[in-house]
Amino acid sequence: MISFRTLGSLDLVDGEGRTLAAVLAGPKRAALLSYLALARPRGFQRRDVLVALLWPELDQERARAALRHTLHHLRRSLGPDAIRTRGDDEVALDPVVVCDAAEFERLLDAGDPAAAMALYRGPLLDGFFVPEAEEFEKWVERERSRLHQRAAAAAWELAAIKEREGQLAEAGSWARQGMLLAPDDERGLRTLMQLLERSGDKAGAINAYETFARRLASEYDAEPSDETRALAARLRTRSSTPVRQAAPAVPSPGPAPAPLIPEPAAVAPPRGEEPPPAPAPRRSVRRFAAVGAAAVVILIAAALFRRGDAAPRGGEGSVAVFPFTVRGSHEYDYLAEGITDLLSVRLEDATVFVPVDPRRVVSAARAHGGTIARPEDARPVVQRLGARYFVLGSIVEAGGRLQLLGSLYDADGTERATVQTPADDPRNVFQLVDTLARQLLAGEARGASAELTRLAGSSTGSLPALKSYLEGERDLRLGHYAAAVGAFNSAVAADSTFALAYYRLGAASHWVSDLDVATASMERAVQLSDRLPQQTRRLLQAGVAWRTGRYAIAESLYAAVTTARPGNVDAWFSLGDLRYHANALMGRSRAEARPPLERALALDPTHGEARTHLLELAAWDARARDLDTLLAGLDSTADFAQKWPVLRALVSHDSVTEARERAVLRATDDRTLSRLVIHALPSGAHNPTGAIRLVDLLTEPSRPAPRRAYGHILAAQLELTRGRWHAVEDRLIAAAELEPAVTTEIGAMLASMPFAPLSRERLAAMRTTLEGWQPAGTPPTGIYAFAAHDSLHPAIRSYLIGRLSERLGDSVTMLREAGELEHGTSQGGAMAAAFARSLRARVLRMAGRPADALATLGTPWLGLQSHRFTVSPLTSLIAERWLRAELLAQLKRYPEAMGAYAAAADYSVDGLSYLAPSHLARAGICERMGDRACARDHIAAARFLWKEADPAFHLP
Repeated sequence: MISFRTLGSLDLVDGEGRTLAAVLAGPKRAALLSYLALARPRGFQRRDVLVALLWPELDQERARAALRHTLHHLRRSLGPDAIRTRGDDEVALDPVVVCDAAEFERLLDAGDPAAAMALYRGPLLDGFFVPEAEEFEKWVERERSRLHQRAAAAAWELAAIKEREGQLAEAGSWARQGMLLAPDDERGLRTLMQLLERSGDKAGAINAYETFARRLASEYDAEPSDETRALAARLRTRSSTPVRQAAPAVPSPGPAPAPLIPEPAAVAPPRGEEPPPAPAPRRSVRRFAAVGAAAVVILIAAALFRRGDAAPRGGEGSVAVFPFTVRGSHEYDYLAEGITDLLSVRLEDATVFVPVDPRRVVSAARAHGGTIARPEDARPVVQRLGARYFVLGSIVEAGGRLQLLGSLYDADGTERATVQTPADDPRNVFQLVDTLARQLLAGEARGASAELTRLAGSSTGSLPALKSYLEGERDLRLGHYAAAVGAFNSAVAADSTFALAYYRLGAASHWVSDLDVATASMERAVQLSDRLPQQTRRLLQAGVAWRTGRYAIAESLYAAVTTARPGNVDAWFSLGDLRYHANALMGRSRAEARPPLERALALDPTHGEARTHLLELAAWDARARDLDTLLAGLDSTADFAQKWPVLRALVSHDSVTEARERAVLRATDDRTLSRLVIHALPSGAHNPTGAIRLVDLLTEPSRPAPRRAYGHILAAQLELTRGRWHAVEDRLIAAAELEPAVTTEIGAMLASMPFAPLSRERLAAMRTTLEGWQPAGTPPTGIYAFAAHDSLHPAIRSYLIGRLSERLGDSVTMLREAGELEHGTSQGGAMAAAFARSLRARVLRMAGRPADALATLGTPWLGLQSHRFTVSPLTSLIAERWLRAELLAQLKRYPEAMGAYAAAADYSVDGLSYLAPSHLARAGICERMGDRACARDHIAAARFLWKEADPAFHLP
């Protein structure tokens, strides 16, 4: 027998206990084995399903060959009888291979939950990942969730069984297991509390409630229901045993398996409560004061820093540190006033504040009656001292453990931050306070990345790194993307193992279009993420998947985090950000980005990135009222703030404001202007003429040649949006004088569009020009958006010859160029393969085989090696998205076709060229579906865009 473990960890062991590492070393081999073991219904699986799951990037012949090779390897490793076949099309796993997940379900179905739970050691295929297999990853995610839910249900079933049998301790143990597996189950929490009460563990019941309530508040900004709060209040009233928060209740011994998730860590007492005093051994902790004082200094600096108003030198930034209260052993009374001196010195060293002279503070406190514990008592003293801020705190001793608490207040008594160390042995004080210092600096985290910022406090040992990280978070939130890149670079320079700083550096670099740095930073973050929580690791993995073109996997991971952590702002924003940028590449509408972005902004109204994308979506849809509402909350110093006045003017056809704002932008430097223009081009959907006027800022004689060429190419695309082919040609002529190679390629691309009005003679002449062009030795382009072309000229040449041949009805040449792309000298890697699939799909369509064409086309834009390809209209494969829409319509898959047509016209200036034809195609579908109002709306939109078109584009 061969044991295949998939729950919690991945392992494969033969009958003699030897690990079959050769199978596990290959992700596709392990994935195939997993699917054969667990796919439902159990038994034989079709080969076409297997190849679609695991080799979607290959054509049918090569995918089946890969499957045969993998099955051969499995037979060689597991034994010749381990894999069974039925005919030529079905494969199954022999019962000689026993999978724990399948056995887990068999035992549950047989009514033996205890034996089943002994097998459930963790999530299915936890951490296992197969590159380029999005559908397999989706299947794993579904199965993982389903098995997890069955495990939670089984734990609660066992709790009920043990309760009926009168074994309350074991029932409580299984109930704890159920809560660990389903931590949001409030009804389950009440069951656990009642079980613990009946077993005599009221303290454990109250502790379970407090843990649940704290998590609910921190993750969902919510509180338990009235029913649950009432139960907790009743337990507190009846309890005669003080609740000690230093440790959770320990499950009674029993047959329950080891917890899948660690028991909740010790929690700090609620504000206003202290751990009960107890006799303590007399240990010297004088060194604790100096180190602890440093930690509270960081608290104060962090509190102001997070609000962006770090105090200047002088009275305006003065802070009064009052004597701390001491609770517990009198051994530590000396620290009460001593900490005032120590903290004040540290504040002076930190150069963040001007501390009020400690002697003045202690004297004023004594005159007020001694130690000051409440902010309302401190306010009049602070006023007399002339301080802007003050610090109150306490040192708590209980059971031989020490805890330092500190709070920072404004002069009026408004609390700005409160932090505390966990109670610990004084001998561990240096490690304790070092941890506290990092967490204090992150303790004031609010808004967009509060959860990540709190994690950052515990994932770097460098305070300079953490300070730079927080600077980057602040800049990112305000839309200062270049500054954020600099800050995160400083953070990773200070701590080269700081995973979260690499992650955020990747995000910030993406905003400034430094895509190589974005990808490298994300990959480094994943390499360093082993100590981070699972949901945070998923965010990092999703970021890498996105930046390497694996959009479906990224979307699945982001969605999983939003499901598990509905209050995670970063996950909601990342999901919306992905859909904003990649939905069109997946054949879907960019409008799907709105709900997650709106959720992110609702959770954090200061989230500048979410606001920016929502503004762009409002501009695309010409929702002027939403634009104004969103603009009211925009930080005026954000990197792209300059584009909004002109964008608002273009959307509302306000020519006076538009002219004024264009005059302002004319003085902007070349690089910034290019970025602003690109970001403002969604207005072309509603005002293409105005968008062309904006683009022409790039074509002015004072601009460098590459910028002018790029401006003319953008204008050519916008002129095609207006249906003005003669103007397209004028623009291409102007661009060719500046950047001949790229212009040749873009010109052929535009000519190959099915609605471009060119004669057969013109098309044949363009093809002849391309066939005579030898791209070897072509100098690199100066246009950043087309930099990907530099290594792809031979592949692009073959592809465009094939596209022009399609318009000429020449399938022989198309197949020849497809073969050249696949096996010849054109090179180009994944992009060449995508071009070849496109040409083969077009040949199949010409042969009247739309279903085969769609299958051959697949979704080639998902497997790109770098996100940089999406900035060129050629390498973003927008023509393939249009082809997919046409094939879906031809197959009468109308709902899918409607979405695909919208997606093809839904991506910046590249999609605008397809916008009017997209409206006409959707109008035709609406007519066929009997929705005449829909058809009229789309025809009206096309008429608007082509109202000044050439005669060839006139609509009847």
